[in-house]
Amino acid sequence: MDLAVKVIQRFTGLPEEAITDKSDLKEDLMMDSVTLYEIVSTLESEYGVEEDIPFGELEKVKTVKDLKEAIQKYVIKD
Repeated sequence: MDLAVKVIQRFTGLPEEAITDKSDLKEDLMMDSVTLYEIVSTLESEYGVEEDIPFGELEKVKTVKDLKEAIQKYVIKD
């Protein structure tokens, strides 16, 4: 299980199998914007932030896959 799923699971209490890349954060995982922000903050902390995800980008995050891509693009630097 990847870190993003672990953190989502920690905040939502949902089982691992309920959290897929296609899961809609609001519709499927019942996440509100505050919870999303808390998850992103936790992921930024866990990964060691080099650059915070811009707020405008967070508004575009709809699915778990979108969240992972945002983390990859803005937080994890090679």
